Amino acid sequence: MSWSFTVDATKLREALDTVRPAVTPASDRGWLVRIGRGMVEARRDDLSVVARLPECSGAARVLLNHARLTAAIREAQGPVKLCQGMNTATVTVEGTGGQWLLNAAHDDAWAADPEDDPGARYVPVCRLPADQLARCLSGTIDAAGGEDCDGARAQLAGLRIDVLDGVVSFVGWDGRRLYVTAAEIDQATDDGALTIPVAAARVMLALANRSSSTSVQMMRTESAAIWTAGGVTVTAALLAGKFAPWRKVIPLARPAMQATVGAAALLQAVRQAEVVTSSDSRAVAFRFGGGRVSLSSRSAEYGSAAVACPAAGAALEAVLRLDPRHVRQWLATLDGAATVSVDPGDGISPVMLRHEDAVAVVLPMEEVGA
Repeated sequence: MSWSFTVDATKLREALDTVRPAVTPASDRGWLVRIGRGMVEARRDDLSVVARLPECSGAARVLLNHARLTAAIREAQGPVKLCQGMNTATVTVEGTGGQWLLNAAHDDAWAADPEDDPGARYVPVCRLPADQLARCLSGTIDAAGGEDCDGARAQLAGLRIDVLDGVVSFVGWDGRRLYVTAAEIDQATDDGALTIPVAAARVMLALANRSSSTSVQMMRTESAAIWTAGGVTVTAALLAGKFAPWRKVIPLARPAMQATVGAAALLQAVRQAEVVTSSDSRAVAFRFGGGRVSLSSRSAEYGSAAVACPAAGAALEAVLRLDPRHVRQWLATLDGAATVSVDPGDGISPVMLRHEDAVAVVLPMEEVGA
């Protein structure tokens, strides 16, 4: 069956860019993307992304090499025409004379869609404005499946999404730091929790950042999480196994020990103190007192650093030795004008940083060279 359709080059590029994270690596599937029936699709084992493209609604689905098609229309302006033959698809950039004859595979080479299972039960998880979802994901994703998340800590891999009493919490935890960001949801949903791969969370973060004026609906089946925003659907395979009891990790508030500090000022100080750290001497020492928080670091390779920023509140005799990456990555997700409350604990227990409904819990390092 042959067909043809014409679409604006910019619109086709946007659709191809949207599905790119799910394109299957080169092998028997050859970096394929599926186009037709009003959609552009890409899929790998744990993730699929579908972008709506109404211009190809009347076209039968065909499989093309994503990279070659993207390269062919990279510089195109205006309309692009696609025509399918028996085993090829002709791509013509109108007005420039450019034309490519790309090898094509038929739809029967594509794996069945798990979301097309007629017996699947779809359950709503949450609906959030895209900008709020972006804030929740960006505030937790760095701690999800980090470098410490292997072996005995494999249960911590992935991003946890936990709904309880009308509040959805996004949780990243790699065994050394825990990031949690929560939001109220505007629809009736049952309590429950699921864990998605970090790759899927990054796709959703990129989509939410591009779709800030829309809402994102999340559904789930027994085996998958399905996100829809505008004309894009992202389907992620759920990770099996139990997630660690993250609510027990957040220490009880100790108001008498809290300090407050500007997020931008603390972030700048952490970055400055991190300059001389190394893989062997990564820790930065935090000291609270005298109306400021003082940071110091030292390594045999690069020397030493001492910086400070204003802080109100707690004075603490103990020195907190923290991995600066775990503090910096969380602070970088906050608005620069934000104020952070810091519960330094006793120098041994976890340190808790909080801004409104965003929390970071960081375990101290045993020594500067830890």
